[in-house]
Amino acid sequence: MSFRLVYGDHELSIELPFEPHIEDRVLALLTKGAEKGHPDRSATEFVQGLVTIVTDLLERAPLPPSEKQVQYALQIARTLSLQLPADVLQLREAMTAFLEEHAPEYRRRRSAERGALGSYSR
Repeated sequence: MSFRLVYGDHELSIELPFEPHIEDRVLALLTKGAEKGHPDRSATEFVQGLVTIVTDLLERAPLPPSEKQVQYALQIARTLSLQLPADVLQLREAMTAFLEEHAPEYRRRRSAERGALGSYSR
């Protein structure tokens, strides 16, 4: 049997593949105060530590932009003669802000270029 991290009533869960001796220790820790109806102080500290670790992991490892976002941003930068800031290539949030700011002008310019090309071929 393994530990699972479950989110409420949702179908979301993550298996926590602890070594058997760690599972035994976690189980003993979490059940220590359960018979009294409230968690033991060491169990509460364990849970708080776990929350801190997960929070730190998520805050230190922001998501990078997708490859499609990078390619699109490069097209936009070339077309609009913009320089891509480093954070745009490293952080998905920065990339999203860049695309939201510059994509409308890029689309307008591309549309105008296509319209101009169409009028020359007639």
